[in-house]
Amino acid sequence: MSKRGWFVILLAVSILATGVVNKSAYAGSKLINWRVVGTYSNVYFADPTDSYALKHGIMIDIVAKGPPGDAIAKVVGIPGDYIPAGNPYCVSDGTPYPAIEYEFDDMVVTFNDQSMLFAALDYGYACLGPMPSTFHLNIVGGTGKYEGATGYLAGTFVGGPVSASGILWWETGSIVGEISK
Repeated sequence: MSKRGWFVILLAVSILATGVVNKSAYAGSKLINWRVVGTYSNVYFADPTDSYALKHGIMIDIVAKGPPGDAIAKVVGIPGDYIPAGNPYCVSDGTPYPAIEYEFDDMVVTFNDQSMLFAALDYGYACLGPMPSTFHLNIVGGTGKYEGATGYLAGTFVGGPVSASGILWWETGSIVGEISK
């Protein structure tokens, strides 16, 4: 066989092997262990189910570093009930603090290869004191290599206002979890 014939066969086998490796590389599960930083701001959303009344919400932009890959994320949430001090969630050095429970929290994570991962709130609360806020989300799909993904995310964050205006806040923390496919 000619060199060109061997080259074509070698190229075809390489392409097929790469396709098999890529498909199996995302089968099963992947652990998530991100260090995250970002910004948080209060916003108002139009509620189309209520004559477009304005509803208070939050918008968070996150930069995530670590497995399963570096990414950016956008989170949009709607706060719910105020939980008075004494709740089991927000205690620091024996002192209880109030919290705000969240009704909704949707998240889109975009990876460097432009695959996306979608998640929706399971439960979460923002502590109004010197301890981290915690959010638990269920993975509900994605695009690219994460199409059809399921799993969970658990995020823990601390932050504070950038200036006295209180318009923009910084935050830092971690997100751990598992992506299943």
